[in-house]
Amino acid sequence: MNIIGDILRPEPKILYLEPVFGCNYRCFFCIHGSGKRIEPVVLGPLLFEKLKTIVESVVHIHITGLGEPFLNPHLPDYLHYFRQTGKSYYINTNGSTIERRHIDLMTTSKSELSVSLDAGDRETYAMVRSGGNWDKVVSTIKKISAIRAERGAAYPLLYLSFNLNQLNLMSLEKIPALAHELGIDGVKFSWTSLPQTHGALSIFKTQAVVGEVLTRVDRQLRRFGIAVTNEAVFGEHVRGCWAFSPMAFVGANATIAACCSSWLAIGSLVENSFMDIWNGMPRRKLALGVLNAKPEEGCSHCRQIRGVNTKEDEDGFFRPADYETKILAEKSKTIGRLPSLAGMDEEFRAGVEALAGRQTYRAVNIFSALEAKFPDFFEIKNNLAAAHFYLGNFEKCKEMLCKIKKIPHNEKIVEANRMVLSRQGR
Repeated sequence: MNIIGDILRPEPKILYLEPVFGCNYRCFFCIHGSGKRIEPVVLGPLLFEKLKTIVESVVHIHITGLGEPFLNPHLPDYLHYFRQTGKSYYINTNGSTIERRHIDLMTTSKSELSVSLDAGDRETYAMVRSGGNWDKVVSTIKKISAIRAERGAAYPLLYLSFNLNQLNLMSLEKIPALAHELGIDGVKFSWTSLPQTHGALSIFKTQAVVGEVLTRVDRQLRRFGIAVTNEAVFGEHVRGCWAFSPMAFVGANATIAACCSSWLAIGSLVENSFMDIWNGMPRRKLALGVLNAKPEEGCSHCRQIRGVNTKEDEDGFFRPADYETKILAEKSKTIGRLPSLAGMDEEFRAGVEALAGRQTYRAVNIFSALEAKFPDFFEIKNNLAAAHFYLGNFEKCKEMLCKIKKIPHNEKIVEANRMVLSRQGR
């Protein structure tokens, strides 16, 4: 029985994997287009070998990151492994370096391929995708679509993605015909933040201008039977934070992040196992900081947890607002403020170490004392349940899980731990 993996915290269900940190394009809106030369980092076989255990436990792999995935020479081996283990995966790419061996693997796997085209014609593409080759990318998409049709394959599902900006808006009218010609299944729209130099003659004067264009494009795409995703463009909504979802990010340099901010590291696979990092104190501090409305430095500037698109600016668009917005307001209605880590950090760490070292009676004493001080902190109850479990006190374990269930947003943790109990016939 693996105490860290089975009872302390459910394993992640979605794995974000960065095969390469580096790109062959120099797009103005990307870190690789900043003018600084960044030495590429490739996720190698030895690191991937360490990830196999967690890959087998997740339900989906999202292949993305700050780089072009197909630049990794080992990617075919990884895709082959995903196929062998029956895992579905999604790849985000600029589409410039896809080879026939990649296509053969994707057509025989549960795969999705999203190509960041960001333009409706060759001329616009040259402005937006610096270093790109329109003809090569379009030809590759056609080839994938043709091979898929020839084989009668359902995969890969093909998407085009468009980051809207002042340079590419008017070319969007050409997307429906292009997507239909290429055999695309869906089109995704989102925003690109432009440098000031690109905004002087902005055509984004009002939200209505963009709305009119997208409405026409949306209507034509759907007429062709092509799905459209544009929720990220308009509307007042809260996206939430990955700290509350079962997702983990693995960088090409072996860094583990607890969310989509790949630079917000919580550990390295060079030094520790994945599950030790996943259940470690750095990740707990990040999550607890968000829930406390006292986020760590890396979180406090994140658009994702500030409640994206909650205030309208002078141009008529919904931009990122202050941190104290809907996401916390909504959660506070049910979850309230959790206790601060102040005065609890050392005790909590000692309890975790006692559990990991199978000093179970000591762990019970530590977490029992903490539970009396911080009755609304579900992690304490969860670890106390684990300690009772290893002592064979199954009724006390169930009792603690029932208490956790009464605290909102913890149903998945309770469900996972009850499955552990059920496997013991309890």
